[in-house]
Amino acid sequence: MILLLSLSFRNTPQKIREYFAFGNEDKKRLLKSLCSEELIDEAAVLITCNRTEIYVSTGNDRSTSSIINIILEKCEEIIGINIENIRDYLLFLPERVQYLICIRLVQVWIQCL
Repeated sequence: MILLLSLSFRNTPQKIREYFAFGNEDKKRLLKSLCSEELIDEAAVLITCNRTEIYVSTGNDRSTSSIINIILEKCEEIIGINIENIRDYLLFLPERVQYLICIRLVQVWIQCL
């Protein structure tokens, strides 16, 4: 299963997005930390000027809420603060839209060119 968690300019205030604008070192730490978790097989982080997207692949399709909690905890460790109400801004796309994720990755890649 592939999960996408996204914070974008469309649904998240700039102040919150700034916390998730990880630099290269923090992005590497986040990826390493996520991939060290038993429930997460692979991870990718995409950061542009107006969004942060975190993709994770997992073989466990029954622990979606646990995986989301892990992702948010790892992000908060790197940010250094607990961001209240972060779920209010979080766009979560579960397995039923996996095929859209591939299309989304291509779209974002093209935007970055």
